[in-house]
Amino acid sequence: MNLLKPIRSFTDVQRELYDKLGNDFVQVFTLANTDYTITHGLRRVPIGWKWIGKDTYGNFKEISKDKTTLVLQCNTAATTATIRVF
Repeated sequence: MNLLKPIRSFTDVQRELYDKLGNDFVQVFTLANTDYTITHGLRRVPIGWKWIGKDTYGNFKEISKDKTTLVLQCNTAATTATIRVF
């Protein structure tokens, strides 16, 4: 991993941080056991994801992931969660 890259602008710094640390998303799972697609914007297949906060006792599972999207399910309806994709 090359951590010492030339920095051209603030957007380069922001892009590097998002690539290394991930992005946070708020997702509302309105129906139980339904696929919900999150467009993560990492421009690569995510290493993983985790929930940071949720308002119900729901559990999440990964259905698929690729360079642009992550598909998740929640086993409870009406759950709002903050998801970090990294």
